[in-house]
Amino acid sequence: MQLVGSQETLLNTTEAAALTGRSMAAVRNAIMRGLLPVVDRTNLGRPLVRRSDVLVWDKRSIRPRRKDTEPWLRVADTLGVLGFASAEELATCLGIHPGNARKYLLILEAQQRAKRGNDGQWSLTRPSSATGAA
Repeated sequence: MQLVGSQETLLNTTEAAALTGRSMAAVRNAIMRGLLPVVDRTNLGRPLVRRSDVLVWDKRSIRPRRKDTEPWLRVADTLGVLGFASAEELATCLGIHPGNARKYLLILEAQQRAKRGNDGQWSLTRPSSATGAA
């Protein structure tokens, strides 16, 4: 960190990322797109930005929504509400591709959390009392 004449704190990309909780790639992308102005490049050729500019950029820019780590749980939740549904119906309800709905249903089936009936309708299975017992 450095100070300029107005006692403004300057940050490198690592410090700016740590301050905002964003990735260094997001900070570098904002610099390349001109959304985050570079004040100085005397730090071994690395960009330095004002702390105040970083905070303004962070407040104004949209953070991408973090993807679910287990997206099939949304399918399970929806299936629990509906009771039974086809993969296509679940895809329509959730706004996902039918192929992804089928994939998530197969994951739930492998976990013994869902089953497919003879009519092609999926439903949640009831967990057995032995599940989870070690």
